[in-house]
Amino acid sequence: MSEKLKPCPFCGGKAILREYQEESDGMMVDRGKEATCVSCPASIAIRIVPYDGLSDATALSMAVTLWNRRAK
Repeated sequence: MSEKLKPCPFCGGKAILREYQEESDGMMVDRGKEATCVSCPASIAIRIVPYDGLSDATALSMAVTLWNRRAK
């Protein structure tokens, strides 16, 4: 993916991409890709549900697109 994350729309801080995974009793219950600000709690997450056919690459691209979108 060549598109870079824009700075945080709320505080101007640096944004990073990360993968998240949540488990409960040793079983994965949620996972996805997230664009998040390192300076404030702003974030956008794309959940990857095993049966919806969404690939990791698509989820990552969606997170970047949504993070970079700004109101006009």
